[in-house]
Amino acid sequence: EYEADGCDCVQVDNVHGAYEATKHLADLGHKRIALVNGPLRFVPSQQREEGFLKALKEAGLSFDPGLRLEVPNYRREEGFDAGNQLLQGRPAPTAVFVAAGDVCATGVMLALKKNGLQVPKDMSVVGFDDQPFAELVEPALTTVRQPMARMGSEAFHLLKEALKDPKSHKP
Repeated sequence: EYEADGCDCVQVDNVHGAYEATKHLADLGHKRIALVNGPLRFVPSQQREEGFLKALKEAGLSFDPGLRLEVPNYRREEGFDAGNQLLQGRPAPTAVFVAAGDVCATGVMLALKKNGLQVPKDMSVVGFDDQPFAELVEPALTTVRQPMARMGSEAFHLLKEALKDPKSHKP
């Protein structure tokens, strides 16, 4: 829990999650790791990019701005377009961290499949959220877990505390 924009909130550690996802890909031996992220005007997107860049730096990998794509609405179709766009670059990445979430990651995976590539044999893909459908796609999506039930519970307790002492909390 922490305060964001003057409000009490409960949120996943986006920097750490993105760092771990990118480190996982680097530890697998990937040297050209792409980032598909949401709009940088949103704090979670900024935080996920921060974690991504930190892991690249620690692994001694350079950041190629041509391997960074932004999707405005986190949709599957946007992930599909991003996947196709990444495949047009030379050399293409060997892995993609889809910080924009699992829905978008399934679009990236579909683009790879439609282009004759297999995940993870030809390209690794990691998402962010751990949506229930992540294990249903073929192959199952590797993803960063957001513990939604725990986050909901923490938010409920924070709300109870705010109701007891409204002056010490901001809605």
